Amino acid sequence: MSVASGTPCLDTFPVRDAGGVLLYMAEDAAPLMKARLLGLCRHRGLALAALPIDVITAPTVRLDLLADQQRLAETVRRLAPRLLVLDPFVRLHLPSRRKQKKTL
Repeated sequence: MSVASGTPCLDTFPVRDAGGVLLYMAEDAAPLMKARLLGLCRHRGLALAALPIDVITAPTVRLDLLADQQRLAETVRRLAPRLLVLDPFVRLHLPSRRKQKKTL
């Protein structure tokens, strides 16, 4: 919110380079994410619709798949956000399938 609006982060820390924000919230449903953003806007006296915030609405974005990497890179190139938020990172790839050592 601070980067998109140029308002101080946590009402304390200045934002030097405000600009567009691109969000992908892998664990939150769209209505929940919108409610959170609206709450932050209300606190700061801002209108969400007036802010340069774009949201990735794809059901999954997998950074371990070339096609998803390319789509994300193209979206970032096209929108040129100041900040890209991928939350949480752990949901953006399959877990490692390391063989577990058996102990005797």
